[in-house]
Amino acid sequence: MRGWMMVVAVVVLMGPTLAVQATNVWETTVSAGLNVTSGNSDSTVANAGVTAVRTQGPHVTRLLAEANYGESKTDGDEQTTADNIKGGLNYKYSFNGSFVYSDNSVFRDTVADLDLRLILGLGGGYHLITSETAKLDVELGAAYIREERADDTGDDSVAFRAAAGMIRPSARRPNSGRRSSTCRRPMISISTWSTARQASRQC
Repeated sequence: MRGWMMVVAVVVLMGPTLAVQATNVWETTVSAGLNVTSGNSDSTVANAGVTAVRTQGPHVTRLLAEANYGESKTDGDEQTTADNIKGGLNYKYSFNGSFVYSDNSVFRDTVADLDLRLILGLGGGYHLITSETAKLDVELGAAYIREERADDTGDDSVAFRAAAGMIRPSARRPNSGRRSSTCRRPMISISTWSTARQASRQC
């Protein structure tokens, strides 16, 4: 099969040079991607996103927005393969080796016939290990989930979460005394879902 592929990716980082140590400054990352293929079938996949993080002492606020779109065409038959958008707000406050957080998001997926998925989460945890080489956190939380679908049905549910995660700084860059960005290694993630109510929006 003869074909061609074009991939375009743009990543723009805005912020101070020592962004990891900056406080009261929004560190913003903007990304965009385009993937186009042609052959027996043609497809196009595009995505874009922006993330902004601000650290003010023990307060950390994170905002995000992202969108994905994809379509394919085979023998004149066009089909949308992806069409979704997501927005999120996360807040975390650390104190005396512990932390509390609020993790909230809104999501829509046209392909999956999902008009809305709203998640409002609260939780807390403890920093078991805090050092220059590694950080280990454990946390417990709960979230309220509201879903509304294209067939005018919806449901409400509650999710309970227990998790532990480790953050290790990446290896030092060659010929540089600075470390590259940290990498997160999830260790445990357990979620328990319980449906509280199912309802129809139809009259």
